[in-house]
This record gives sequence, C-alpha cells and structure tokens, in this order.
Amino acid sequence: MRNLKLPAFTTSTVFEDCIRSIGNAGRRTDFSKAKSKFVSAESDYLSAAQNHMLYQLAPSNERGDAVLFGRLTKDDVRSLYTEQMVPSTKSARRYYDQLIISSPQRKCPFCGFGRATTLDHFLTKAQYLWLSIVPANLVPACKDCNHGKGSIRAKSANEQTIHPYFESEQLSMEQWLFATVLQTTPLTLEYRAEPPAGWDKALRKRVERHFAGFDLKARFAVEAATELGALRFTLKELHARAGRGAVAQHLTVVASGERELFRNSWKTALYQALAASDWYIDGGYLLE
Repeated sequence: MRNLKLPAFTTSTVFEDCIRSIGNAGRRTDFSKAKSKFVSAESDYLSAAQNHMLYQLAPSNERGDAVLFGRLTKDDVRSLYTEQMVPSTKSARRYYDQLIISSPQRKCPFCGFGRATTLDHFLTKAQYLWLSIVPANLVPACKDCNHGKGSIRAKSANEQTIHPYFESEQLSMEQWLFATVLQTTPLTLEYRAEPPAGWDKALRKRVERHFAGFDLKARFAVEAATELGALRFTLKELHARAGRGAVAQHLTVVASGERELFRNSWKTALYQALAASDWYIDGGYLLE
C-alpha cells in the first residue's frame, strides 16, 4: 500500500483524444455531446475521494443495452475505454501507458511487490460508466490485485480500502505493517496490520480493510517463504565464519536498509521479525 501522485492530465484531455480516434462520424458526435457527463463525473469523484467518501457515489446497475445519454448505451460508454484508450494503436493509449509507469519502480501500490502491468478502475467501469476514463479513477496495479479486488464496492466508510492517489502521507511515513516469526517446521511468518494508535480512526480502518480485502497476510507470507529459503544458506555461512553475532548483525542491518527503502514492505517486516527472534538466530533458520 503506497501513495501515488495524482495524474497531471484531466478527463477532458483524455476524452478528446479518445473520440478523435472514433472512425464513425455519427458515433463521434454522440460521444462529443456526452463530454459533460464525463467531466461532471470527474468533479464529483475528486470531491468525494479527497474526503474519503467515494462509497457515497451511486452505482449504475442498468443492462448493457440500456440507453444512458442520447443514443449512447451503457456498452457504448464502456467501450470508450476498452476500444479507444486500451488498444496500442490508438492515440489515447499514451495516457494508459503514462499511468502504468507512474508507479515508482513499476510496483503495484496496492500490495507493494507485484509488477504494475494493468490499470485498475478503483470504482469499476461496470458500475460507474462515466468514470471509465477518469484518470483519478485509474490506478496502476498488478494482475493479482486488479483481479482479486473484484467488483465489490464499499457501501460504508468502514468498508473502504486505501486509495493510492488520495491517502494521507502517514501511510508511507509511519510503520503499520509487522510480522511475527512462528516456530514451525518449516518456519513461517505471520503478518499483521497494526496502524499507530495516534492515527485517525477512519484511516486505521481503511488500512485494516485493505490488508484483509487484498489478502495481504497470505500473499506476504508466500513472498517471505521464498526469501527464507535463500536466506538459510547465507546465515549458515555467516555463522560458520563468525558465529551467532554475525547472523544477528546481518539481519539487523538488512532490516534497517529495507526500512529506509520502504517502511511498510513485506521485507521490512520480515527482517525486523527475524532480527528480533532469538529462536531464529540460534538456529531456527536451519529448519526446512
């Protein structure tokens, strides 16, 4: 879960590029008349998102062939994204690509470790048609987070998850992700979201909901298991050369370095937990 800068380009700019590529003049005119619907939707979205009230925006549940504006059906409106913004041959594809690469190191802001290769409609295009090309509603994401999130929408403040464009900087500046070493064979890590007590209650709820909704406890544990396998041989060699102290020091140094890089990554929590576990340092890392 990481903060991202709000896209610099507007819905109006994206819209104009999208309809410019529509070959049928009549269809292009139909969309042109509907521009205000997209722009208005963006305004409502920004206002709600800045106040963490997106759950108050009403979804659209009409059938695909339902007429929404003029001669445009629900499927027509949705196609502006799928047919004019996504294809690599269309001029509006440049906005899609810019959004993808806007995430630092191309990492997914929802999980922090997956590669961002898709755009997630934070409010789904199936239910929020006029938001389908709104930049603020399009978040770079890995496939697991994009598909795993599904189309379930928050219906109350307590059901909301983190929005990378609109979340408090506290999300990145203060640590809330932690792990505990479980003395099992093979050993495992148990992750937990533990936001600081001084945080606003609503922010703590969003973090906890996000952690659970994106199944990060299990997904982080899988990543940790791979890291532990490779680490076993490094620590065994360090112990053979310089003893227990070298093992403890290595874990502490790596934990400090990972925290400087990103305070709430699965790696930071992993190495902090390992460095704090006498059981692990005293040989727990040898268990397979």
